[in-house]
Amino acid sequence: MRDHERRVRAALAGAAADDAWPELRALHQSRLTYLQHERLAHLHATLAVGLYALLFFIAALFAPTALLWTVTALFVVLEGAYLVHYYRLENGVQRWYR
Repeated sequence: MRDHERRVRAALAGAAADDAWPELRALHQSRLTYLQHERLAHLHATLAVGLYALLFFIAALFAPTALLWTVTALFVVLEGAYLVHYYRLENGVQRWYR
């Protein structure tokens, strides 16, 4: 993602030849299409992990055991990592649309 962004910024700064624009545009469009798929997949994963974290939290409230609290904590940490990754992915795609 960063390499592609550097390439596009260099082209916009004037480093690209006039005949390179159609190829760059096609490449950019294919990368955006791929990232749309990535966003959807990561959204589903983030929602699923969040749902499991919530379900394990509720289960741990009703039947408090060390195992349930440990699994809940692991899901919460994983959800935090997914949220950070999804945030960066989403902001990167929005930057590319500008």
